[in-house]
Amino acid sequence: MKKMLVYFLVSTLVQVIAFSADMPGMPGMKMPDTVPAAQDNVQKEEPPAQQIWTCSMHPQIRSDKPGKCPICGMTLIPVAETHESSTATPRAVLTLSPSAINLAGIETTPVVRKEALAEINLVGKINFNETRNVTISAKFPGRVEKLYLNYVGAPLTKGEHIAEIFSAEIAVLQRELILTKKNKTDGNININNSLPDPQKTFDAAVNKAKLWGLTDDQINNILKTGTISRTMTLYSPVIGIVKEQKVLENQYFKEGDVLFVISDLSSLWLILDAYEQDLPYLHYGQEVEFSVEAFPGKKFHGTVAYINPTVDETTRTVQVRVIIDNKDGKLKPGMFAHATVFAHMGADGTAIPENLDGKWICPMHPEVIEDKPGKCPICSMPLETAAELGLTLSPEQQKMSLPMLIPATAPLITGKRTVVYIEAKPGEFEGREIELGPKVGGFYIVESGLKVGDKVVVKGNFKLDSELQIQAKPSMMNDDTETQTTPTTHQH
Repeated sequence: MKKMLVYFLVSTLVQVIAFSADMPGMPGMKMPDTVPAAQDNVQKEEPPAQQIWTCSMHPQIRSDKPGKCPICGMTLIPVAETHESSTATPRAVLTLSPSAINLAGIETTPVVRKEALAEINLVGKINFNETRNVTISAKFPGRVEKLYLNYVGAPLTKGEHIAEIFSAEIAVLQRELILTKKNKTDGNININNSLPDPQKTFDAAVNKAKLWGLTDDQINNILKTGTISRTMTLYSPVIGIVKEQKVLENQYFKEGDVLFVISDLSSLWLILDAYEQDLPYLHYGQEVEFSVEAFPGKKFHGTVAYINPTVDETTRTVQVRVIIDNKDGKLKPGMFAHATVFAHMGADGTAIPENLDGKWICPMHPEVIEDKPGKCPICSMPLETAAELGLTLSPEQQKMSLPMLIPATAPLITGKRTVVYIEAKPGEFEGREIELGPKVGGFYIVESGLKVGDKVVVKGNFKLDSELQIQAKPSMMNDDTETQTTPTTHQH
């Protein structure tokens, strides 16, 4: 029994000595000078992990220790383990299985480049065509003996009598016409060149009568009868209505005074009010369709002839002038109109000039558009081609100017940024920041950030963005520049 106890004690002592040989710091034991290289490599590849804490309500808040959210005061929660040596920036990438894609109802469509037609709704008022206004002014002093038109708005035809005018100068002019004709008819010969040529004197008297407003019939009647009339009849030189009446019966007038203003209603102006955001859709020569309450269901058409270069500081609008053909006389100045402008948009987000190939235009009066060369009927300037005035695009330019479009449901628009999600690989969705142009119907024009063929998410993009926010990755609400590594004092 004693032998067995001694044997047990000896064996136990041997095991303790053997174990202590492997333990560092034991007296009498020799420690190795270096650590094996393999163990050193393992320690370098696997540094101590660090826990990141974030707010479930504000995932952009990130901290290396627990605490409270500086924005809402909620307790921070652990989100992931990272290594101190890791400096990678989170990417807005999310990978989903086919069943998850189907469950989220995600749909994609490719980015395309095609023609885009925009419709802009504007309101305005019909006005007189100021280029068709004619002022009848006095070319000599006199008095109104009789008015045939005594109210504003009276219709006129060309050559219709307006008033009877008395003037002493007209009586002298009639006498001069009669005497010069008699002198020419009698055949007086100027032998010594002491008297003017009778023919030249007669021609000068006739020209003077025309300058004073006498018609050819009036001049011929004076020469035929040889009598001096007490008054002269004033005739309308154009067709239209009396827009302004400046004189009454028995009223005296001086040379240069305005007697009447007559406006031709066969052509009118439609003045539309366009807001600043509507300007990219408008250009010269554009067709406009409009309606008025007087003729419900009927559509009228006009052409944009002028866009005011300044903005009205009171209404914050720009006036757009549309030329209207009103030969049937249905439209009246002062009518309100609801107009629709159709614009073919280009890649730069502005309307493409159209319908002006082969047209000839007056640079002074842009409402004059002809199909062949000639002179302007208003100012007699030579017409120029639309290409010379820079109002057309070549077929190559029109093809290259087709805009890149995405559906209006694809972009997630914030105050400063616009984010879309594209399917980079099957099942992998990536957020991308882009720049948008104007909205055209159910599409947006893309200026940068995408290329033709990219598959953008048009349905389920909010679900993708929400998942990225939960994972504290860049999303619509926060990008990598907004991510905070340590909480900061929030100020409301």
